[in-house]
Amino acid sequence: AQLWGFRTPKAVVRVRHAQVFVPGFPVESMSALAADVLNLRRPAACVIFENIQTGLSAAVADDVPVLMGMGYGFEILGELNWLESVPVFYLGDLDIHGLDILSSIRARIPHVRSLCMDLTVLENWRELAVADPNKRFEKAPANLTARERALFDALNARSLRLEQERIPIGVINAAISQALAGI
Repeated sequence: AQLWGFRTPKAVVRVRHAQVFVPGFPVESMSALAADVLNLRRPAACVIFENIQTGLSAAVADDVPVLMGMGYGFEILGELNWLESVPVFYLGDLDIHGLDILSSIRARIPHVRSLCMDLTVLENWRELAVADPNKRFEKAPANLTARERALFDALNARSLRLEQERIPIGVINAAISQALAGI
């Protein structure tokens, strides 16, 4: 593209509640927005979901943007100038990759807080977990809390995964409500 002088598209993230940044945008519409648009206003908080389906389904207050579906493509978060100054919550799959993504995000945003990513959730919904076909990690990701590390160790040792879409949405909504009540 550079050789021929072509422009390349900016990286985008899928956002629910985009009206936080673009007034008048339909509240429940999902949009793909670039960092320059996401930097138009500073929200009070932010919730990040690894998966789109859960991000679209979760009960999150309209004034809190929901960023979703990035997986390992979270580099755009480094371009959001307000993330370091607002509460940030992350919900990912309960698998070694979901915890690795969380650790990588936490390397950029140290105060990110995980929700529904602990041994209690895994044990409560163990019958919905499946064998993880991915190769085990030799060591745990560096930026996990003790609670998250315990989950990582259990998942890695047992080769399990529990996708966040399998956790009842009521459980996720209660965790989000409790977290946002504290801000």
